[in-house]
Amino acid sequence: MVTKEEVEAFIGEDVDHIGETHMSLLYFGHTKVAKYFKPVDLGFTNLCSVEARRTAAIKTAEIDSAYCPDLGSVAVEIAGNPFIVMRKFDSSKGLDRLYETGEVTKEHGRQIGIMFARAHKKAKTDEEISGIAYASISKNWEELFIVSRDFAKAIGKTISEESYREIISNIRAFIARNDSYFQARRDGGKMRQCHGDGHSGNMFVENDQVKVFDGIGFKNEFSYMDPISDVAFAIMDAIVRGREDIAKEIIDSYTVESNDIEGIEKLLSFYVCYRAFVRGQINTMIGNGLVGAEQENVYEAARKYYALAVKYCPE
Repeated sequence: MVTKEEVEAFIGEDVDHIGETHMSLLYFGHTKVAKYFKPVDLGFTNLCSVEARRTAAIKTAEIDSAYCPDLGSVAVEIAGNPFIVMRKFDSSKGLDRLYETGEVTKEHGRQIGIMFARAHKKAKTDEEISGIAYASISKNWEELFIVSRDFAKAIGKTISEESYREIISNIRAFIARNDSYFQARRDGGKMRQCHGDGHSGNMFVENDQVKVFDGIGFKNEFSYMDPISDVAFAIMDAIVRGREDIAKEIIDSYTVESNDIEGIEKLLSFYVCYRAFVRGQINTMIGNGLVGAEQENVYEAARKYYALAVKYCPE
């Protein structure tokens, strides 16, 4: 385990505090942040080995550099452990906090749609990326079904057995019914290396511009994808917060900038459902490690996400 003093020596400044998520430790200095992936096996990803964590750090820094280059994200080694170091930004301007205070505007939504569309145009794609992205459409869903049931123990706790089975049935049918369309997008170069985790907790506003960071580098199947899935995370995040006006701005600006009208029409609800289901599972897993009122609050958030997944699940 890396000590606070070792991190301070590397970044050249005192660490004010250390934050923690289910996957990482965050060391906050005065001007820099150092992120350490914890050696954990969460079912959907295994970061127990140093090499797995090193690969995750390198790929995450690469994605962050593409989506938010001015953060200066770089993969480094601190005391033999892989880290990501980036500059610090004003956390009070995190988009999740701005949603809570009612400060997210339609202009922010417009910026989000344009930001993702422009990044997707420049994003890497090749035969390997396209192949993994296509295979992951079904694979990721099947993994979600298993993890929600076996690791998160969500059935009957944050999603009903009936809703769980309804989603399984409808999603499998939708994928089978639209397989030729998914293949056409694969073969047409639509599928790319995307951010993968573009919810409001990974966005902030700086100099009146929305920026996104902390892309998914720990698993190719979570970042090689159809760009509609990528932008759907931000859209879902607005909807679950009751900000359909922001969601509409993201959709409209993304559609115009990307010109992927057919993709949005055919696939957006499918991917909003996917993103909501993912967040339902993650919140359930986080809640499992809590107790009392704090646990119930997180479980209630999970229920909202799962309910949204049911609402947007294609029939």
